[in-house]
Amino acid sequence: MNDLHSVMNISQYRIDSSVAVVDDVVVPLFVGIVVGIVVGIVVSIITYSIWMKKTKKNLIQSLKPEININQNRLQPLSDCVDKVLDCNNCKYSEEKSLPEKLHSDITVYSSLLGKIGLLDYQIIEKLVQYYSEIKYIEEEYIKLEKIHGASHRYLDHIIIDSEFKQLLGQFNYDANNPGKVEIEKFLRHTKKVYDLGVELIISMEDY
Repeated sequence: MNDLHSVMNISQYRIDSSVAVVDDVVVPLFVGIVVGIVVGIVVSIITYSIWMKKTKKNLIQSLKPEININQNRLQPLSDCVDKVLDCNNCKYSEEKSLPEKLHSDITVYSSLLGKIGLLDYQIIEKLVQYYSEIKYIEEEYIKLEKIHGASHRYLDHIIIDSEFKQLLGQFNYDANNPGKVEIEKFLRHTKKVYDLGVELIISMEDY
């Protein structure tokens, strides 16, 4: 009987020892694994956040110069709205104000199309609209050959002359002979696109 009791005590001791070993080894190991996973996730999130911020900044810095170039080309056309169309009794400039040709740069934008989706939605929306519009403006300006290289005074003369001829029924619109409606519609649309470009540049200032 005593022998049986001794054996049971020894067995209980071994069980207690095994549990102690589990507590001393397995639990710290489990905690270490969990902590390692959590730290790994946090490090991954921080690394991704840094990479994303840097990528966005590089995209914006690449696009800004091209947008500024396009804005400089659109500005003379946009200015015509305030300086000619909506200006009463103004002293018009005799200097050439409108470009002979209008070319929109889309090289950088086209090369980054695969990455633009990483930017914020508001910027993506403005970018896509802006670049589609400047290409459209370039194509439409080709049709308005009569105002190429025009001064503000000559532009005003063209508008008044075409309006007068339309009233007399003597005006026939064609690609090289734009009328008041076509010219004004084009210039006002160009101003809207130019203003969109201004908004786009402002939205990029935080990068």
